[in-house]
Amino acid sequence: MNSLEGLVGAWLAEHHATKKWLAGELGCTPETLNRKLCGTSELSVTEARRLAEAMGGDVGILFNSICQFAAENVI
Repeated sequence: MNSLEGLVGAWLAEHHATKKWLAGELGCTPETLNRKLCGTSELSVTEARRLAEAMGGDVGILFNSICQFAAENVI
């Protein structure tokens, strides 16, 4: 993966989940989630942690990857 949007998109496909479900886990709308994933809206550290927790697996590795991609997305 070379972007936050790509990482999350691959995870959603692999787990047969939707952006609507994931947005609900983060407490935002799917539209807001899309803006955060593509970098037009800032992803907070708290949101990055919630995203990693919702995605499961190794939360530490996911959190680090999410933060790295989010930092690269800053416009």
